[in-house]
Amino acid sequence: MFGILNQYYGLESNAQSDIESLILDKIGNKNNYENYWKNGVLKTISEKIKNDVEGITFGFIPNYGGQVYLSQDLGNGSFDITQIQFYVSLLHNIYTIQILEITETKEFHPTLKVILPKQHLKEIWVSPENHIYKSIFLKIQNTLEGILEKPIFLPHSIQQIELNNLKLPNPYNYPLNTIGNAFFKKIHPLHSDGCRVFGNENYKIEELI
Repeated sequence: MFGILNQYYGLESNAQSDIESLILDKIGNKNNYENYWKNGVLKTISEKIKNDVEGITFGFIPNYGGQVYLSQDLGNGSFDITQIQFYVSLLHNIYTIQILEITETKEFHPTLKVILPKQHLKEIWVSPENHIYKSIFLKIQNTLEGILEKPIFLPHSIQQIELNNLKLPNPYNYPLNTIGNAFFKKIHPLHSDGCRVFGNENYKIEELI
C-alpha cells in the first residue's frame, strides 16, 4: 500500500507516475471511460445482480464509481433509501464497497420558497455481514474480483489512516487527509451528522498481510 501511494503521490521522493495523466486517460477520454466502465463493468454488474446500476464517477478523481439505488416510500413525502456504492481506484485496481442508509424528507426552502428533498445519512455499512442486502454486496464484490487484475479490497480501517501534505494534481488540488481519500472520492449526502459505521471495519484485511 505504501509503495502504491509513494509511486503516485511521492511520500518519500518525487512521484514516479503521473496521476493526472492517468485520470485524463481513464476518465477524461470518453471512449475509454464508456468502453471499460459504463458499457463494461457497470453493465456486467447490473446483469449479475439483476438490478439497475448507475455511474457515480464525477469530476477530476482517481477512481471509477457506481451504485445500486433502492428506496422505500414511507408516506408523507419521506423515503428510506439504500445506496450500495462501489469504487475502483485507478491506482492498482484497489476497490471498496459500502452501503449507505439514508432518510429523505421534504423541507421548505425559505429563500427559494419551494419544497425540496433533503437527505440525511444515517448509517454506513463497510462489510456485508448481517445486512439485508448482503447478497448484492457479495455479488458486486465477486464480479469486481472476476474483472479486475489482482484486485485489493481496501478495508475501512485502512482508509481512515491519516496522511500528511498530500494533494491531488490540478485542476482541483484538494488536500487528501486519509488513505481512503488518496484512492477514492466518495459521494455522500451533505447531511451526515450522527452517522454511524456498522460492520467489520477490518473486512478482508488479511489479504493485505
